[in-house]
Amino acid sequence: MNTQVSKFKKQLVWFDEKSYDRAVKDAKAKINALEDCINWANYHITDIDPEEFSKDMIGYFYNKLGEQKPEFKKLGIKAEKIAGLIDIDVSELSRLQSIYMNAVGLIKFVGKKPQADVDKEKYKDYTANDEENKHLKVAKQLISAIEEVQKIKQVYPVQLVNGFNRFINYNLATQEWKFNKDRY
Repeated sequence: MNTQVSKFKKQLVWFDEKSYDRAVKDAKAKINALEDCINWANYHITDIDPEEFSKDMIGYFYNKLGEQKPEFKKLGIKAEKIAGLIDIDVSELSRLQSIYMNAVGLIKFVGKKPQADVDKEKYKDYTANDEENKHLKVAKQLISAIEEVQKIKQVYPVQLVNGFNRFINYNLATQEWKFNKDRY
């Protein structure tokens, strides 16, 4: 007896490109905020480790300032006082740090360089079994047929979505049809 077991292969149902692009944009905004903080600090200190700096900017700044001003350190003057003696107003760094901390993007550090930490897979949805693969195939054929009809006749998406019992959905903003996996 020759039994053939079909191996399930998941298929992409949809990719939420708009949300993905927004997450990347938010991450870039956070990286820009970090770069603004580093640029401010670079006026007063050198050799900044971006990853360590991002964890505690003010504390890191004071530690580096104390290390890089040994003439004051020999006198036993704390870094906070050193900043005051040489007219460094850390309130601007505090303001920039607040912007960085409130940025909603996610970043990671690769080789001391900040990068967007956005997993594209989080914005994709796949079929879960062979049955969904069959439904997806039918939905794609249906969508293709509807798109052909749209070229020659006006189509009313709301009525079609309801008529097919939400088997497919229509996004008014992007004017795209998609298979409604969650419905089946």
